[in-house]
Amino acid sequence: VVNTLADTVDADVDTTSLREALLGANASAGADTINFSVAGAINVATSLPNLTDTSGGTTIDAATAPGYAGTPVVSLVGPGFSINGLEIHSAHNTVRGLQIGNFNNGITLARASAANNTVENCFIGVNAAGTGAVPNGAAGVLIAAGAFNNQIGSFDALERNVIAGNLGDGILITGPATFPNYVNNNAIGANLTGTLDLGNAGNGITVTDGAKNVQVAQNVIAFNDGDGVRLTSTAGNGVQITSNSFFDNGRLGINLVSATDNAAGVTPNDPLDADSGPNNLTNAPVITKVVG
Repeated sequence: VVNTLADTVDADVDTTSLREALLGANASAGADTINFSVAGAINVATSLPNLTDTSGGTTIDAATAPGYAGTPVVSLVGPGFSINGLEIHSAHNTVRGLQIGNFNNGITLARASAANNTVENCFIGVNAAGTGAVPNGAAGVLIAAGAFNNQIGSFDALERNVIAGNLGDGILITGPATFPNYVNNNAIGANLTGTLDLGNAGNGITVTDGAKNVQVAQNVIAFNDGDGVRLTSTAGNGVQITSNSFFDNGRLGINLVSATDNAAGVTPNDPLDADSGPNNLTNAPVITKVVG
């Protein structure tokens, strides 16, 4: 089923509003797509319907809006930090091309049923131009409570999210059953080109409370007030951090927090013994020679 959203007034009760399109997608059998024939700001007064369709998932495709050329032209604007933005409770959903700000968490995947979802081409915590903050009060993206196999970003550079300007972490991944999940090719704390300071007030990415098996690859993680990536002392193992660009974060690029160091700084290398902690407190590489 394809619904075409033709109205940016959230109070409408017809099938051309986003609220009614979400209700319709949840109620219909099979995969659904919500396209956009209008651009502009949707000012959300109360919580939007959660994505709950279990018969094929829903694609919210704001990249279909007139004038879209790689950056959002449709905005979801919350009433403050009292409600979450989009909450995904089911599987096989895609959120594409939205600007999301002024909510508690911008996008929330916090159910064991929230699996195999994709978020791409979205600006979460920054304005649609990607030049200034429209913060969410907590995390830009929250993945929790057993959500698994979700993809934030893509290895296609044209599908990069900008997750910045938020008052908490850019991405918070938490919970002992929350694995695996993937964070690939996003700008986290910076603008789309990675050059403008739009940092999150927390860490770029936090993995905590037993969450594990996260792939963090090919992201630009910069200008965040905390660490670029922080694995707390309660994080699990199997967090692959590879081919990212880290710079100008307030603390460390990658911080493996042990139970004893209290996130005080770089964990010393000790290559002759085994360690217990996130990623087993893997030793940092030591550069012994540079050949010009």
